[in-house]
Amino acid sequence: MKKLMIALAMLLVSGVAMAQDVTTFMGIPIDGTVESVKSKLKAKGFREEGIYKNLKGEFFGREAWVSVLGDKGLANTVGVVFYCLDDKDYAKLLYNRIFDGLLDCGRYVYEDGEKIGENVDLLKELLTADRNCLDSFFLQNGNEDSPVVVAVEYKDGEYNVVMIYWNEKNKHDINNDL
Repeated sequence: MKKLMIALAMLLVSGVAMAQDVTTFMGIPIDGTVESVKSKLKAKGFREEGIYKNLKGEFFGREAWVSVLGDKGLANTVGVVFYCLDDKDYAKLLYNRIFDGLLDCGRYVYEDGEKIGENVDLLKELLTADRNCLDSFFLQNGNEDSPVVVAVEYKDGEYNVVMIYWNEKNKHDINNDL
């Protein structure tokens, strides 16, 4: 009986340690099925909209579109898009607030990157081949299988701020298919 209790305790401790290696979105681990992650987001007030059944709701104090993606039903990515339309100043402000928020929350670190400077012409930056507005953050435990990427995109005269949360452990290895 004592061995069984020790084994159960070790299993519980290892399960807690493994859970800390998974990126979370709004406190929800990006793990399990796509439907279970979507269900938890719906419980937080997100609602399905559009033909692709993306979720729409409030994140980071602003309306956002959220997509939960996976492979073979297992969730591995949450994508967030903040539509800023033609307001490049707001896109820059939002990008910098998210950048600071990821650093200040204490869960993430980044290796290289910087906020968008106050005097930077965002359109010029995005159209210049040697610079893009994209930064990757990693869990502080050094796990590079769970990055969060923040980017600004410009397309057809509109700016969008995009965040992508990944759980690479749930990603299908295409090398097995070849």
